[in-house]
Amino acid sequence: MNTFVWVKLGLMVGLGGLLLAPPAGAGAATGGPRPVIEVPATSKDAGSCEEGTVTHFQFTVRNRGQADLDVAQVKPSCGCTITQWDPVIKPGAQGTIHAQMNTQYFRGAVTKHLTIISNDPDRPLVELAITAHVVPLVNISPDPDALLTVTDKAATQEFTLERSGGQPMKILQVIPYAPYLKAEAIPSPGVGRCKLTVTATTDAPMGRSKAAVVVWTDLPQDSALTLFITVDRGIVPIPPMVFYGFVPHDMKSPQHASVTIVRNAAPFHVKSVAVSDPHLAAKLETVRDGAEYRVTVTYAGGWDAGRRLQTLTVTTDDPKQPVIEVPVQAFVQATVAKAPPLVLH
Repeated sequence: MNTFVWVKLGLMVGLGGLLLAPPAGAGAATGGPRPVIEVPATSKDAGSCEEGTVTHFQFTVRNRGQADLDVAQVKPSCGCTITQWDPVIKPGAQGTIHAQMNTQYFRGAVTKHLTIISNDPDRPLVELAITAHVVPLVNISPDPDALLTVTDKAATQEFTLERSGGQPMKILQVIPYAPYLKAEAIPSPGVGRCKLTVTATTDAPMGRSKAAVVVWTDLPQDSALTLFITVDRGIVPIPPMVFYGFVPHDMKSPQHASVTIVRNAAPFHVKSVAVSDPHLAAKLETVRDGAEYRVTVTYAGGWDAGRRLQTLTVTTDDPKQPVIEVPVQAFVQATVAKAPPLVLH
């Protein structure tokens, strides 16, 4: 018998073995003993708790079958949930699943999910839900995210920081993480309250920039409170980058992405737009004359695979910002050749 015949027989035997091998839980199909999972309550609620609290949950798992129930895994939906469980539950017995959720950095209604993976042939996956309503340690108003628009003068935003439940809180230090931001905290009347003033100076760069202001407190659960400050100065491209994401190498139709050029203070005009790559084309539209313009950049194909970074150049009549450069980025995927189908002779 030649080598080709032996290879052919080997493939047939291998495929036959795969076809004839019984699937997991086949004992149930043939009438043999099998496990049957039962979870009386698939959701648990911790109620209201303060941010930073570790909440605990316990689920009961019963085996109503005649074979051992093997709980292979209890998979959480995120890293904030830790689980422990009984891996084997005998027929007629019950086990428990213990889970905990760290509520640090969460606020409001929170729901997380767990998936029980077992050898029950009818219900190999059972979904569990754990919920809580998280009360923030400190209420920040109007909002921890703020937009400041700098013109010829500095821009200031006042925030109120108040410890939940009227509990005491001491501000230890306030650090703005940008040289053009200044911040100061002053105690306010009442327990655990203060006023925080954040100022963006005229040293802010042209366009849109972002920086954090961190407020250090004496709270043991979470000593650092972070405010995120966005500063606009002059003419601003929104978003700051023309981004195509992942595009196929052999794309079938052109890809379009837009950027808005805007300033809500003194009027300005966009004189022209241009792109640094012949595979790109830019089209200018007026949305609000003197205040807002839209540039649509079109890519019709032709780039090699890999990361592509080009530039959209916007020319304006503003002497302080005569030229605005906006990055254009894309990740071109390589063409993957399809493997020919396996043909057995």
